[in-house]
Amino acid sequence: VSPTSGYVSAEQKIVNKGEIVTPEIAQILDSYKAEYNKVFGYEGPRILLVLGDILIALALVVILYFCIFFTHREIFDKPKRYFYLLTVFTLTAVASFLVERIAPNVVYLMPFAIVVLYLQAFFPKRVVLPVYMVSLLPLLIFSGNGVELFFLFLSAGIVSMNTFKYFNRGWLQFVNALVIFGVELLVFFGFRLIDAGHSLVWINVLQLLGGAMLTVAFYPLIYVFERMFNLVSTTRLVELTDTNNKLLREVN
Repeated sequence: VSPTSGYVSAEQKIVNKGEIVTPEIAQILDSYKAEYNKVFGYEGPRILLVLGDILIALALVVILYFCIFFTHREIFDKPKRYFYLLTVFTLTAVASFLVERIAPNVVYLMPFAIVVLYLQAFFPKRVVLPVYMVSLLPLLIFSGNGVELFFLFLSAGIVSMNTFKYFNRGWLQFVNALVIFGVELLVFFGFRLIDAGHSLVWINVLQLLGGAMLTVAFYPLIYVFERMFNLVSTTRLVELTDTNNKLLREVN
């Protein structure tokens, strides 16, 4: 005996706003909710869900610790740099978790590539890459399409880490943003081709473009972090050693 009755076609509208919900429509909605919770949701005790999230968070912290220990353990001897790294990691991980839980429809708008620039301003690349990968793990764990999001933002971050040194001033930062968008778009199209069952959503493409441009808008926050943690970024050092700087010209 089949446990199901009837069917709903792809992109079929089940009920319109203001329409009376009949018993048949209610049955369809209840069935859809049950199937959704079975695949993506959680129906167990709330306390177990909270404990599970706590354990995952602790596991991420442990992974972060070993990433730092095996790549640049000297950071532990410099509390300001260490706390800055923890702050960036925590903000990224929390943003990944909250966006996926509260507003998953705007996850493509998140400028995760900016995290690479925040880290690269104060740490060598051998530290930046593993920390950035760990900070993206919540997307891989909690998101329904986590593999796509993880690979998309990881690719954009790696490319940005290497291109920003060429496009790090003035309007050139928009060039770097376009490079980020191009990489994300390439990965996005790749997953659309693999998953032929999903149609191309152009609003997601626009969100990727907006997120890439937000990296330019959010980058000046690095100067706020400099003040907060009393650090000097590589960007500041480049500005101070610029031979076109008026103050340096007067000294000469």
